Amino acid sequence: MPAVAEVQAPETVLINSVVKNLTALAARAWAKRWMITFTAPTGIGKTTAVDYAARTLSFDHRVLACKQITTRYTMLRALGLAPGEKWTVHGRNWMRASDLYDRVVERIRDRPYLLVVDEADRLSMDCMEILRDAWDDARLPMLLVGNEVLTEKLNRSHERLSRRIRVRFEQRPLREAEMRKVLEVMGYEMEDSEFALLWKLVGGSPGFAEALLENANEIAESKGMKRGIEALEGAVRYFPTVRK
Repeated sequence: MPAVAEVQAPETVLINSVVKNLTALAARAWAKRWMITFTAPTGIGKTTAVDYAARTLSFDHRVLACKQITTRYTMLRALGLAPGEKWTVHGRNWMRASDLYDRVVERIRDRPYLLVVDEADRLSMDCMEILRDAWDDARLPMLLVGNEVLTEKLNRSHERLSRRIRVRFEQRPLREAEMRKVLEVMGYEMEDSEFALLWKLVGGSPGFAEALLENANEIAESKGMKRGIEALEGAVRYFPTVRK
């Protein structure tokens, strides 16, 4: 059965605009029985927000974290099998994919839940089509979370699924004050000059900031010094794609 999370916020998560917007959209998708997309640049904290939502949403929900190896069978198992249940692929109890899909539809109709798909931009065409079928056959509410590629993919190759989306939300990078608070919660204390340089380099992207700071920490430690501007500038050389 879908999990009902305990309404208790993880202590290490700062409730910033990314977290607030994603959880609000999850609640809206559930209440309206809508399909909604939430897109944001890489490194902005989408998965952290999804993890927070998974722990705090007060209604039935399932989270599917997409991988490069995610297939339509992965999705069918995630949506159609109960916790601990295995998909029988041989012998007398052999189950076809069509049988498993029928079970998915039956369970959604019997007890609806919200499906949150993290890194939905990685889904294959087969998986996208299963989402469309689940919407058409059982009105499964969904929140599809991904980077800018998700929008491009839907518009270019999945027009029929795209037409079923009721809200498309594009999250902006964190603002300067939010960014600093997030990094403090993550355990990074910085001088004003350090943060000013970091902000200039990566803007409101905690993921890129963390990568640079960890590298700067290694550089400073190797020289027996405290992390500072010199170490941070050294770390930049390993990340040629950051904003200059």
